[in-house]
Amino acid sequence: MNKVKGEIAHRFSRGLPLDHIPLIDFHTHLGTSSEYYHIPRNTPEQVVTYMDRFGLDHILTFAIASTSDIRPSNRFQYQAMQKFPQRISALTMFHAQYPQDWLAFLQDAANNGSRGLKLISQYQHAREEDIDWSPLFDFAKDKNWIALHHWWSSSERLEHWARDYPGITFIVGHAATDFKKIIE
Repeated sequence: MNKVKGEIAHRFSRGLPLDHIPLIDFHTHLGTSSEYYHIPRNTPEQVVTYMDRFGLDHILTFAIASTSDIRPSNRFQYQAMQKFPQRISALTMFHAQYPQDWLAFLQDAANNGSRGLKLISQYQHAREEDIDWSPLFDFAKDKNWIALHHWWSSSERLEHWARDYPGITFIVGHAATDFKKIIE
């Protein structure tokens, strides 16, 4: 039998909180979605209770609704952040197929303390290579915001955006095989 080594493994294997280190979860969802996933116990209060149980200091959250009207879910994330500002930060979800709505979403995001952008064109039936995200990035570039995308499509596309917008922290939500060569 293999012996568990390291403090994290020790605590995890015994169900103890990881409260001995700073711990941030960068990919969470609050609220509900009838589209893809059911998230039980999804209120901010319930999630903070779980955060305490597992020793999680902070979460970065964004809408789980990605194909319908995402405004109510964005608002829910902002309310959670305002209720628990030391524990929850929100990103604003944008719909790839409705760029005419982006400016209003950006203004709402800034007014509500959003920490950045959440993009998920693959779930929105939009071809990533056909989307010009630059209006979002132009707005975000001087705000020290994050741009978290489910999948940037290619390392070249991600590199293009990162080079043109150095003031934004770009995050790959799910690294696919295109990023394998970079990681290796």
